[in-house]
Parts: sequence; C-alpha cells; structure tokens
Amino acid sequence: MTKEEYIKEKEILTRIIKETHERVSNLTNEYIKRNASFKVGDIVTITNTRDNSRNAIVNGFELDYNDNIKPTLFKIKKDGTPSMHKDYVWMSDKIEPVINS
Repeated sequence: MTKEEYIKEKEILTRIIKETHERVSNLTNEYIKRNASFKVGDIVTITNTRDNSRNAIVNGFELDYNDNIKPTLFKIKKDGTPSMHKDYVWMSDKIEPVINS
C-alpha cells in the first residue's frame, strides 16, 4: 500500500464515520423530540425523598447510559430568571411540572 492509497482509504473511512455520527445525532434528537416529558423552558418542581422541593427550569435534554431521557435543569433565581448554575437531580428525586392556577 502506498501513501496515496492510504490517504484515499482514510478519507473514505473518515467520511463514513462522520455520516454515521450525524445519523446517530439526528436519531437521538428525533427520539428526544418525540418522547420528552417536558419542553425546553418549562418550570418543574424537584422533590427529594425528604419531601424538600425546589423549582428549576428545563434547558435541554440528554440521554443517560440506559438511553433514558434526562432533562438538563438550571436553578431559578429569586427574580424568576434562570441562573447560570445547573440543578442536579438524583435518581431518587421526582420531577414534576409546575401547575399554574
């Protein structure tokens, strides 16, 4: 194998890998779009096992290692705007939408 053959084969494989990554990304985005329980910008209440609750805002979504959809949450400041700090949720915490009445 010459250097030119190597470079040509490497470019073909790199293109295939890039296309596959794009397909996986599109598939993931479609899965999240169809199955997410909240929308981006929704305000949710996080309740832990001690019945302490706090509000957070949904900023996006990600998949965990079992392909479960997990919302990316940010804390809410006292004035009601989203904070720059993430709000972390434990497995035992319950996330529910805030119901405005």
